[in-house]
Amino acid sequence: MASNMMSIDDREELTSDVDAISLDSEYYDALEEDEDSGILSDKEIWEISTQIGLDWFPIGITLGYKHCMMETLEDMYTKQPTRRNFCMIASWCKVVSNLQLKAKMQLASHFAKSNRKDIAEHIGVYYKNVHTPEAVYKQIQQITFDKSTGAQLRVCNHYSLEDMVVVVINQFKFDINVPEFRQMPRSMDQSIKELSGGPERRSLQWRKEEKNLTIVLSFEALTVKYMYCKVFIPDPNYTKDSSVFSFDSMEQALPTNRKPTLKNEFSRLLKDLSLTKFYPSKITLQDVRSIKSQDLPITERSIPWLMLSKIIMLNFKAREEDLSLFYERNAEEPVPEPYDSEDDLFEEDEVSPQINPMDMFYVTFLSCDMMLKQEIVSKLFACRLAVPILFRDINRKLVLTKWGLRKILLNKQIENKSLQMDALHCKTKRVSFIRIGQQTLSKSKLLNEIMCDQYHPTFFNRDCRLGASKRRVASGLVESSWFVSSGPGDEFGEHIMFMNLRGESIEYREEVAILCKLTNLLIVHTDILQLDSPNVREMLRTIHQNKIQVLYALESNDNPSVQPNKIYRDYRNHVAEFKSFIRFFDLKSVQQARSASDITKGLRKTIKEMISETQASSFEAKTNNLTISDENMSTVFTACYKKAVQVVRLIDNNPSFQKHDLLPLQGQLWQEYCTALKTLHRSKSNDEKPILKSQMQQSRLQQYRIYQDKMHPFVYVFLNHLQDLHKHNLEQMYCYLAWIKNFLDEKSRNILPQLISDYHESWVKMKTANEKKYPHEYERLKYLVAEQERKLVDASFGLEHLFREMGQIYEAVIKQSFFWKSKSVRQFPQIMSLLLQNGHVFEIMDGDTAMVPLIWVKAVFEQLKRDIGDKKLLAISVLGIQSSGKSTLLNAMFGLEFPVSAGRCTRGVFVQLVRVSKGILPFAYVLVIDTEGLRAPELADKKHSHDNELATFVLGLGNITIINIKGENTAEMEDVLQIAVHAFLRLKMANGKLKLQQTCIFVHQNVPAIDAKTAMTHSRQTMMDKLDKLTCEAASHEGLADITSFSQVIEVNLQTHMWYFSDLWFGDPPMAPVNLGYSGKVSDVKKHILYDIAQQKRMFLSITETMSRIEDLWNGILSDDFVFCFRNSLELKAYHSLESTFHYLIWKADKKIYEFFQSNVRVRIARCVDDNELENEATEVISILQKEMTEMQTLCNDQLNNFIESNSHREMMEQWRQSKSIQLGEHVTELIRKGIKDIQTTKTLRAAELMRTNKRKVHELELQEQAQALASQFKGQELSFQILIETFNSMWKKCFGPIEQDITHHIKSVQKEVEKILFELFAAERPLLQKELDTVSVQTQILKYNRKKKLKHSFSERTLSDGDISISKNANRGAVTDIQTCKQQATGIINVIFAKIDSYISNVRSVDIPFEKTLVTTVFMYLTDTINEHNKGIGELTNFKLTAALKVKMAVHIAKHITHVFNFMNDRYEKKHNIKAQMEDYRTLSWEQFRLSVEKKSDGIVMTNLLINTVQKLIEQEIEKRLPTEVEKTIIDECFSTKYSLMLSIMKTLAENDDFHDFYWYVTDAETYARDWITKFTNDKIFNKSSDKSTKYSRVISKLIEEYIVVIQDCLDFASNTTIKRSNQTNISFWTSTFEQTLGGQLPVPYDTFSFMRELLVYDCVFVSKHFKGQIKDLTKKLEQTFSQKSSRDVLWKGKNPYNSIFDKLWGCNERCPFCRETCQKTSKNHSEEQHTCVQHRPPGLKGVCKIETNSMSWEPCNYKVYSDHQFFCGVSDGKCQASGRCHTTGPQGAVHLYREYGKLIPDWEIEPSTLTNTSCYWMWFVYTYRKKLEKTYGYKVPEVINAWKSITKEQAIRSLKMRGTLSMDN
Repeated sequence: MASNMMSIDDREELTSDVDAISLDSEYYDALEEDEDSGILSDKEIWEISTQIGLDWFPIGITLGYKHCMMETLEDMYTKQPTRRNFCMIASWCKVVSNLQLKAKMQLASHFAKSNRKDIAEHIGVYYKNVHTPEAVYKQIQQITFDKSTGAQLRVCNHYSLEDMVVVVINQFKFDINVPEFRQMPRSMDQSIKELSGGPERRSLQWRKEEKNLTIVLSFEALTVKYMYCKVFIPDPNYTKDSSVFSFDSMEQALPTNRKPTLKNEFSRLLKDLSLTKFYPSKITLQDVRSIKSQDLPITERSIPWLMLSKIIMLNFKAREEDLSLFYERNAEEPVPEPYDSEDDLFEEDEVSPQINPMDMFYVTFLSCDMMLKQEIVSKLFACRLAVPILFRDINRKLVLTKWGLRKILLNKQIENKSLQMDALHCKTKRVSFIRIGQQTLSKSKLLNEIMCDQYHPTFFNRDCRLGASKRRVASGLVESSWFVSSGPGDEFGEHIMFMNLRGESIEYREEVAILCKLTNLLIVHTDILQLDSPNVREMLRTIHQNKIQVLYALESNDNPSVQPNKIYRDYRNHVAEFKSFIRFFDLKSVQQARSASDITKGLRKTIKEMISETQASSFEAKTNNLTISDENMSTVFTACYKKAVQVVRLIDNNPSFQKHDLLPLQGQLWQEYCTALKTLHRSKSNDEKPILKSQMQQSRLQQYRIYQDKMHPFVYVFLNHLQDLHKHNLEQMYCYLAWIKNFLDEKSRNILPQLISDYHESWVKMKTANEKKYPHEYERLKYLVAEQERKLVDASFGLEHLFREMGQIYEAVIKQSFFWKSKSVRQFPQIMSLLLQNGHVFEIMDGDTAMVPLIWVKAVFEQLKRDIGDKKLLAISVLGIQSSGKSTLLNAMFGLEFPVSAGRCTRGVFVQLVRVSKGILPFAYVLVIDTEGLRAPELADKKHSHDNELATFVLGLGNITIINIKGENTAEMEDVLQIAVHAFLRLKMANGKLKLQQTCIFVHQNVPAIDAKTAMTHSRQTMMDKLDKLTCEAASHEGLADITSFSQVIEVNLQTHMWYFSDLWFGDPPMAPVNLGYSGKVSDVKKHILYDIAQQKRMFLSITETMSRIEDLWNGILSDDFVFCFRNSLELKAYHSLESTFHYLIWKADKKIYEFFQSNVRVRIARCVDDNELENEATEVISILQKEMTEMQTLCNDQLNNFIESNSHREMMEQWRQSKSIQLGEHVTELIRKGIKDIQTTKTLRAAELMRTNKRKVHELELQEQAQALASQFKGQELSFQILIETFNSMWKKCFGPIEQDITHHIKSVQKEVEKILFELFAAERPLLQKELDTVSVQTQILKYNRKKKLKHSFSERTLSDGDISISKNANRGAVTDIQTCKQQATGIINVIFAKIDSYISNVRSVDIPFEKTLVTTVFMYLTDTINEHNKGIGELTNFKLTAALKVKMAVHIAKHITHVFNFMNDRYEKKHNIKAQMEDYRTLSWEQFRLSVEKKSDGIVMTNLLINTVQKLIEQEIEKRLPTEVEKTIIDECFSTKYSLMLSIMKTLAENDDFHDFYWYVTDAETYARDWITKFTNDKIFNKSSDKSTKYSRVISKLIEEYIVVIQDCLDFASNTTIKRSNQTNISFWTSTFEQTLGGQLPVPYDTFSFMRELLVYDCVFVSKHFKGQIKDLTKKLEQTFSQKSSRDVLWKGKNPYNSIFDKLWGCNERCPFCRETCQKTSKNHSEEQHTCVQHRPPGLKGVCKIETNSMSWEPCNYKVYSDHQFFCGVSDGKCQASGRCHTTGPQGAVHLYREYGKLIPDWEIEPSTLTNTSCYWMWFVYTYRKKLEKTYGYKVPEVINAWKSITKEQAIRSLKMRGTLSMDN
């Protein structure tokens, strides 16, 4: 908007101000002389004057006026504040102009200092850092004010016709007492009516000759948009001309009372928004829920409806979103609104000024009925938006609304129990906010920040969209919101109700008085200057007399003429008598600059302190004593309330009341009836059917007698009132039911906490009894827990249970012959039909018994048809796991109220009707179906059958079913989807007349990722592949050949039927609002369902047909061959179910022993401190292990038997019971055996540790004694090495012999593990596998294959039999079918598989790891995956499949090889890392110490030698860790930097080696070949010797050794120097610690590594350091010798070998060209922003592509093909055109496409077109060179055209790689 645009309120004041103000003409003369001088015009001053408002006094003080001058102005203009402000500003501007200053800049600067930056910005000049001379203030204080009575009227010609100015001339008398704020309406007709003050026919004319144009202003002529009155200064030289006009009888024309009333504004808003006919309280919830056209234009008349719709859909921007959009669109491109002659909802009207969203919401809210208001309030609370509680109606009467607060639920902690209470009755403290004056900080925004750190517009404020627009009716409104505490640790530690008064509080003193009575703390937000105003002080004193806590949130400014401290002290003295109730808080001051966060934090702290001493109370209690009108207590509401209270009082107040006592007809008798009915339908014997029917009749008869004689008064009175209201007053009936619902929900909420507490307590006791093995107590508590679970179900007592009882009464009575005499019962369907039409839910499946009361449901639908006609319905249902948000989704989507009984999840199936506007959709109503969740824990004993029935019923009933999934993972819904497919297939078979056209959409909730839909594309496809596969399997079981995909059963579109929602809450509850993204997605799904999916359907069921569908579905479920339809095909499913349970029990046993080791064995063994204790503990834990695992076996067997016995498929599972029990026992026995072995190993490890810690001193003393004795014995003689070693060995055996005997070398049997895995992975081919193993013994073949290094080429064509491959009978024309050629191709595939396995084994062998089962599994996975991929027939490039026989033969062949390899690996690892190896290391150290002692070496030398040995091992270990990284760095830095350079090297090597098999391997599997090539290349580069006989490996080693030697020397020096400086002596203990700590910063030093140094009798660290340095060269030499002998064959890499690292960094993208399979050259794995490209594309014939007509090789490279008109089948592109989703065919052949259109089908590849066929010289050379072998390999003919490539040499081919393309044939 332009800066000079005036608000409606501005025009109001302009209209009223018609008196002139006396000023000299000098000011205006200056204005005429220099318009750019910064002088303000009279219009600008007037507009500024209208904006000042109540801030005029502090602004005047800021401008320099004295207090007495301000009081004079106030006396002069008591009733004319705008004229007062005009006089004040105009006088000030005159002074400033006389002093040659720029008035605009000066005035803007002063407004900014007065915290009115809005006015400063409006003036539109730069105002910062503007200096005001003292002379201004001196002259200002000399001004004298007087009042002028002259007035004149003239037209200001410089204004446009759209902004007409009417002024008063002095020749007419004018009543100066006309009050201000007389509003001039927006439309001209209203302007003339108000101006004339008479009837509409009076007119005002203004005529002016202007180019022969006469303008007439009258009631009928709407020429001008705006018109307002303007004060102008008398001009004595002014003469009347044609522009002047006058009024006849001016005094009569202008009434004395012109102030616009709220009623006028309210009525005008109602008219503008087309809500007049809906006021008051006529918009119903059904009006808002009804589905309107999606093309509904956004106009002022439609915006209230859009807002209401978005509110009930939980959109927290609903208040301003569409209104803002409307104004934005109108500003850009006004669009005419449509006109509907039948409905004036959207009729056209004139364009209006901007409406404040709060005004629109306020007017709309008052137009809603009470039920809709309550729903709006609950949705606003969920969105964390403020709710209205106190307002004035159209007659200015104060109204309090409390009805909506009953639906707001707050969790309250009472006596350690969480109790839900509604906001009306929940005891909270209340804090109220009011404002005095216009402040810089927004009060509402400040309140929002106080309530929550995460800013949210709870209270609408001026920073919101359209928040700055003028409020017309919403001022004076009191809104409330709640701070919901999460516990004592949050901001306030308790729930607080915040109330906010809109507008200037001085104008709403009655509202302020009410707030004073309700609140614990009143916060007054004002400027400190306001406290100097007498009027303000008077109002505040009235507030303080209420003796409530008051907090002043004050703002101040930096105006030097203002003294805030003086005002503050003066006011504080003024209210001194109330000081104990008052506190002040400085929001904004120059002296104390604080951040918004600090202000918020300070306010919270102050509020918390001030309310801490006050008492919490319920809002209901506080408002009961108010005398204002209560919206709840209207005549209708009061009458309904009394009736509801009368009903509820009949319920026993005992918390232990039983639902089945109050509602006996839906209790035991109904359950017995349901059981008999199901048995009747499923009975196989006709003999028992009469008995069952008799039982059912008896049950109904007993129900009828209870209804007649024993009906509880509660139900009786409820039904009487309901029927009475149904006859006489439907509005009261709905109100009555609402009260009943509120009371019942409140009662359930009060009962549930104690029941939950009792349940939890019993559950904990039951768990404890189970853990402590008290079986009798456990069983007792288990029964108690079950009872309490049932009590929890009974405590969920809502209105739906009363309606269920109505249904049971109806069914019981209708079965009796005298039914038609019972008129009251015959009304039940009529009542339910009316409720259904009015938006109430209707239960069609009983949630407690999972039964459909078919008679009752049919009766209600029959009545519905009679009431509204046999309308068409769209049924939308939802299915998902329990507590996944299904009801919330539907409620948000359609604004519904599906019941979730207090504290419980939905039970059963409910429907609601949503009306559709006439003519916009091919159906009249939407039938929304909500269901209980699947996998409900309380239905554990009957979960499978219950879920099956529920899914079948819901999916069959809904035209569109929403599959609701919590999160991204669809695994939890796999069972549900399986049920859906099987159920639908059986449904169609069981009932041929069912014409099902079902659709399902998937909604993933709680998926925050923006790109979830894109990121999960693969997951969605995988899910659909699984569903298709499952459907095929199900159809096969059922004998259905025409069903091949899931979409044939239930329509689903992967692209449009998959939706991903963010979380419902935006942030952390309880203060988190509903996520805007969630609301938006719900709206999108709703539109997609109604306007996309539904519009494509050709058939919709009528009410009659829906009723028949329900009956057919339910009868099908009840029938024998439907519920047990899976009796035959589910045998496999039953086995899988049993297998799942079996594996779960196995897992439990594994977990048990694992946890036993972690928490028992390891802990207890680790606590042992000597050998005796260790032996005892080991024996004891073995005993415990055997006992617990035996008990576990018994427990698992019992659970297995219980599962079978309780399962609905027990008969089918019986055949596997014994075998599973035996397997379970064997597994537990094996676990015990392995457990004992592991315990022994753990004991041995601990013994070794004890030896190294506890016996080290003893051992060393003995060594020393032995050494001294030996030295004395052979004194003077030189001891031989033989004597030394024999003596040492004798001593060692004596000390450690027992320990070494316990060390057994446990080597895993690799052969057995491999065989075991073979049988596990190839279980489906078990006979073939056993036959192959019997034919060739693995054990005997190991020796044969010992010298075999590679698998590749170990198979030949002769090895293959005819049965190893299977040639397709549907081979393409021209395809190879010759068995010998196919065998050759198969051999090539086998060698590729073997090469891949060789590469993997080579990498594994080079790493220091033990044998693990996963290694074998990985190898066999390579085999099976490659064969499966080939057998899928990708591309149909080969016409044969590899059979299972060949797969098994290859598996056994591989097993022979890997058994040897992994045996070698395991032996190598065990020798290096087992306990024996550790003991050998320690023995070496001990021998060295012993030898030196005998040789009389000093302790210092002994210590130094031990230290050197220890350091050497540390360096060796660290070098081993760093070597892979160093090698990797060397190769990448020196050889390759990109994948492109790597591929050039590979292809160059291929050409130089001239080996077709290597070429074929590269072409077929470039990734595996590259891995193998990198391994070989790296080994050659690292280990081959150079001219100086060194290798890169040795140079890397030397570099690392040198680096660590420097580290060691530095550490020695530092330790010695530090020790000497610290103690001035050579303390070895401190030296050791320092050395260890310093070295630890460079090398990982294990704890206690150098402990031996502290135990030797050495005192001189300098000697040790010096001696160590003397041995540095020897240490370096030893290290070099350790590594120098390594070669590529025996090097052992620590961690990940460098070959894989190099490959992973360089190979990058593994995508292959869809036509020639050349690998992408990009180094990055994920280069989504770039397309795939190749070094050189190959001829497609290199992957087997041939021309069908001639069976000749496809020789043209891809570059030429994409330029030409050549065509290809989908299979030639490896199916990538289908995988992209752009080709909708299936199968290998698919459709035929043009190569040049490949970009449309496969957009992620870039193939540069070329008119030449010689763009791939490298591959041209290859094709010609190996043309014969290619013909033999692929069976096609190489065309003669390639003879032209004969001249390409190998050198040219290699050079062409670097040129990336064509190579001149001349080169």
